Amino acid sequence: MTIFRDLSIMWSLFHILVLFIFLYESRFDKRKTLMLTCITMLPLIVVNVAGLILLGTEAMGKIFPVTCTLPSLLFFFIVAKYRDGRFFFTFCLTDTISLEVIVLSNIADFFLPGRHFIVMFLIRLLAFPALEFITYRYLRKPYHKLQQSIRTGWGAFALISALFYALLWLMSNFPVIVTARPEYIPAVLLMLALMPLMYLNIFQVLYRQQQIFYLESEQNLLRVQAAAITQRMTQTTESEERLRIMRHDLRHQLRAISALIKEEQYDEALRLSMNSDSHLEESQIRHWCSHPILDAVFSSYLQQAEKEGIRIHADITLPEKLPAEAAELSTVFANALENAINACRNMEPEQRFINCKCIGSPTLMFKLENSFCGRVDFNEAGLPVCTEKGHGLGTRSIAAFCEKYGAVYNYHAENGVFSFYIAM
Repeated sequence: MTIFRDLSIMWSLFHILVLFIFLYESRFDKRKTLMLTCITMLPLIVVNVAGLILLGTEAMGKIFPVTCTLPSLLFFFIVAKYRDGRFFFTFCLTDTISLEVIVLSNIADFFLPGRHFIVMFLIRLLAFPALEFITYRYLRKPYHKLQQSIRTGWGAFALISALFYALLWLMSNFPVIVTARPEYIPAVLLMLALMPLMYLNIFQVLYRQQQIFYLESEQNLLRVQAAAITQRMTQTTESEERLRIMRHDLRHQLRAISALIKEEQYDEALRLSMNSDSHLEESQIRHWCSHPILDAVFSSYLQQAEKEGIRIHADITLPEKLPAEAAELSTVFANALENAINACRNMEPEQRFINCKCIGSPTLMFKLENSFCGRVDFNEAGLPVCTEKGHGLGTRSIAAFCEKYGAVYNYHAENGVFSFYIAM
């Protein structure tokens, strides 16, 4: 009745692959990822199943990490979106959970008479689809969000998971399979009981880190909005004060214009009238777009740039319905403009400029160009590398926004012009 054993092994190998695909993220599109996975992993599964049939489960159990685990680790690392501790933790998480099901089903089958492997087959037949359903329905999206928001600390968790996997594998297969050493089964069961508790604690830590990340993001949003609204209030107050003074002076100016007209000094009357009109223009508050928060952000940073002697050319058109939250978009624009202003400060006054263009159709696209001096290096994600402490947070914030909304960004530096593009 070894047919049930062989079927359960093939079933396990296939569903370990499916479970991992649910949790990890590829840097390619779904179609290409599926094609590459089938081309690489299906032959690997066939080879390992053939080894199980020819060499037996005990012999293959000892060399399985070399024949299957390491090749699959290498392949998925190449196509993974995150090539750091996040990938290794996901890989170890999938393997340890699957190994727990495999070892438990093997032990359960051992305690039944006959060793027909029917219980092993039935447990794996039901356990793996149940795991996949729970993972896809309840864990996949939260886990992907965790990977997006938390980028540090995964290496230690991956190492813990890898050590648990290695320990469980050694205890289950060396010097012989654990069912041939019944006295060790309690120790293995204790390991299997500890593993879910370990992962529960890891995810609690990650969840707390994610909450801290969200709180910091909210604080950043509030900071940008508060600064922009404060600047807008200052502009409004200054404008009202200028209008109050001008209303006081307007009566005298109108009398002067009337007197000049009576004396037929039309050129002087026209010059005085035009001078009054220019003062009225200066007292107006300039609006850049119809969205209050975004308008306040553009007004705040562009006015700051003008005060620092930076030549501004801005053309901003936003759609009626924004493709993202206005508060989150405001941080993107604020970070980009703040970086541009900082770069211009290092230039001579006559060389400072910022060109800003935003269109809302067919999709929201934003382009920002500014003068800069020196050299700009970029990392593998295309982000500018900043070695100064406390800097570089703005570009990472923009990258996180793009990941969340599926936007595309690009940075480019050439001939003294630094460019930033983003398209939703």
